[in-house]
Order: sequence, then structure tokens, then C-alpha cells
Amino acid sequence: MKKLTTSKFLLDNKSKLQEIIKNLETDFKYVSILGCDVDGASYSVTTSAISLNPSPDYQRGFVIRVYTDLGFSEYSFNEVDVEKVCENVRKIALEDRKKIVEGLDRVTYDRLPNDDEITKEKITEVENLPEEDNPEKIITTLQKIHDEVKAKYEKIVQLSLRLNITQVNKIFLSKNKDLYQSYAYSTGFAMAAATDGNNTKIDFISNSGLCGSELISEFEKAAEDACRRTEELLTADRVVPGEYDIICDPDFTGLIAHEAFGHGAEMDMYVKERAKGKEYQDKRVASDKIIMHDGATAFDEVSSYLFDDEGNLGRDTVIIDKGILRHGMCDELSAILLGQESTGNGKRESFK
Repeated sequence: MKKLTTSKFLLDNKSKLQEIIKNLETDFKYVSILGCDVDGASYSVTTSAISLNPSPDYQRGFVIRVYTDLGFSEYSFNEVDVEKVCENVRKIALEDRKKIVEGLDRVTYDRLPNDDEITKEKITEVENLPEEDNPEKIITTLQKIHDEVKAKYEKIVQLSLRLNITQVNKIFLSKNKDLYQSYAYSTGFAMAAATDGNNTKIDFISNSGLCGSELISEFEKAAEDACRRTEELLTADRVVPGEYDIICDPDFTGLIAHEAFGHGAEMDMYVKERAKGKEYQDKRVASDKIIMHDGATAFDEVSSYLFDDEGNLGRDTVIIDKGILRHGMCDELSAILLGQESTGNGKRESFK
């Protein structure tokens, strides 16, 4: 195993970011900066095309969050000019925001974000470092799997294999927090389309992990399963609409839990009165055999991390304990409004 290479972009700018925070603390009760340097590659081999593109999660830059009596304001940037950044933050937070909130009902925060003194770093290991990957070798391997597997199934008209490899580097700084993490994750899927001349069916198999390009070792089985299952669908009986008792494999159980229940336990929706979970807090929602976990440390997978995008350490949150709904998933700002503690689920789409 090899330890990931840290981000020169983030660490070279760290002293300037700390200078920005110290400068802005004279005007604001709370100042934090999240820095993101996310890179990688996306490999695709299909029956009709081959492509190599940057990771769809690519991003590089910073976002500042500050608090005044008017509430929270944010400013994103990717060039670290201390004087310019401080000037723009003051303008946005003290001038522009005042104009926006005049005449509006404001959300009132009765405390500042958690800013306990924490200094932590986590740099994970992978078998294949992303910067050492040979793109031609990866494409050749995917092409070989595609050709050999597709040749076994005469009704498969299209087989697609995709491998995304992403390295995430993040830094979070505030008056009391100094956090850094580097981790890599890979996701992939095999999708097959089959036809018998009258009907066309599609199925896919996905795989993922906290790893690098070594995930490619799972692609042959995934391609085989996708092709086999897709051809089987051509002769499958239609399900008659109605109610059924079903037995699910873990993947499908997770899908049901996520879509039918998980979204209802997102606590930013508690704030907006849009989540069913709020009505069932500390009430029975399932059999006493059911315990449901969520969080960055609940399991080592793609969404596992040391800290979230608001500088809170990842946690293992017990959502359902022996059938009783105990807690939802909460970001920092929702936690303040609800009088709760963040569960380390504050994740941004992008620093922008």
C-alpha cells in the first residue's frame, strides 16, 4: 500500500489562509475557510466509443464563511490574494447582505458554529496512486474485459464499462481548527443492453471503494453479471401490481432505506417543516430488530472522511435504535437552528 500524495496547492497557501482569518476576525464573530483540491480521471469503454476525461468531481478553490448579526455570508475564490479576498468578504457580508435582508424575515441563529480546538490530519493509503496510473493500460484492460465478456452473450447489443478515480484533498481552518485530509475513492459500473428483436432490456452492476485504480479487478465479474442479468430480463415475467412480502439483498435494502426513509431524516428539512422524520422523533418506526447507522465513520466507503465541509469530524450516527427513531442527519447551520449538535453531515456540492 502507498500513502497518497498531499496537495501542494492547499498546503502552500495555508499560511495565507490563516492570515485572512486573522485579518477578518476584527470584523466578524466567526470566520472559517474550506479549501478543496479534488482531481482524478474518468475512463469509459463502450461497444461504440472509448473516452478519457477528468473526474466529474474535479474542483480546486476555497470558500470563506463568516458570521455577523445579519447571519452567515460566504465568498468563494481560487486565487489567494489576502488583501483582495478580505476586501470582497467585507463588501459581501457587511454591505450587499444588508441590502438583501432589509424587509425580509430573517433566520435567527442564537449561537455560533462549533469551533472547539482541534488539530487533525488523515492521509489514506491505496494500492495504486492516481498520479502513477497508466491511462493506456487502464483503457486496454477495460477494452479486453468488454470484448471477451460481450462475445459470450449473443443478445447483448451494448456493453458499457466506466471507471472513475478521484483523489480528494481538503483543508479546514478557523480560529481554533486546523484540519487536513487526503483520501481516494473509485466508482465504476458495467451496464448492458440486450434485445430479442421485440423487447429491449437494460441492467447494470455498480462497484466502489476507498481505493485507486485497483477497483478494475472487479470489472470482469461486474460485466458478466450485468450481461447475464440483462438477458434474463428478456424472459422475465411481469410483476402484477399489488402488495408483496419481499426478501431483498443488501444493495436493494440499502436503496429502499435511502430513498424511502433516509431523505425523511435529513434535518435541514426539519427546519423547513418538510421531513416526515420530525413527526416520529423518539417513536417506533420499525421492528425492534432494526438498527440503522449513517455517517462518515459508520463504514469505510466512498463517503467516508475525517471531517465534513463545515469542519466537523465525521461520526457514526445511530438513526434507528431497535426500531425507535433517535436521530436524523444534520449539518452545522441546521443544528444551530434546531438546538442540536451537528452529526458531521455538512457536505457541499462544490466550494463555489
